Amino acid sequence: MKFAAPTLAKIIDLNEWIKNYSEQKQLVYLDYYTAMIDDRKMLKKEIACGGLHPNEAGSAIMEPLAEKAIAAALR
Repeated sequence: MKFAAPTLAKIIDLNEWIKNYSEQKQLVYLDYYTAMIDDRKMLKKEIACGGLHPNEAGSAIMEPLAEKAIAAALR
């Protein structure tokens, strides 16, 4: 079975929905997207494999963000 790739608009909408839901439910929201996109709102080529999954450089960006979110959740 082949799944259709999500459109940029759907990705942006989903991220916004997750952010709003998290705020409403007083959950910690971890926003990797903003830290990892280029001026076209796509994952930066130098931090991605195939334009979709983060590579080692992408993981290096994600790690401190995850640590900060975990610390916030534990407060």
